[in-house]
Amino acid sequence: MAIRSKVSASGFWRFAILAGCAWIIDVGLTVLLVRLGVAVFVASWVGAGTAVLFVYFTSRAFVFGVTKFGTVKQLVIYAVWQLFAITMASVLVTLIAGATKGLFAEWFDLRFLAPNEIAAAIGKVVVPPLVVVANFLFIRWLVSWGRTGPT
Repeated sequence: MAIRSKVSASGFWRFAILAGCAWIIDVGLTVLLVRLGVAVFVASWVGAGTAVLFVYFTSRAFVFGVTKFGTVKQLVIYAVWQLFAITMASVLVTLIAGATKGLFAEWFDLRFLAPNEIAAAIGKVVVPPLVVVANFLFIRWLVSWGRTGPT
């Protein structure tokens, strides 16, 4: 199937819906790992890594109309991009979690979440919209590059 050369606003919204599903995976896994004693940075990285793989493979088909797997080179390029993007996002989540840990513990009486779990979840709410836009643009470029060469 041909790659959709121009992805419309509806294509972005399909991508955003997939990213929303990935966000649920990301936040759930991050909070679970923090609850199990994993450091926020590591938990954030694992949650995000799982989520971006989900988005990459599902968006190729459902947003960009690519039904074949793609090249190993594309996957490696995507992995390198994600190493950078996830690390930067995890740094932001860690900074936000550190800044909000005590603040939200006083505001909310959530007996089922510890303050560090709440703070990690808040970071995972603030950072992902930036990541969604960056990943959409990157995957759109990568899928187009796979067809036409670098632009």
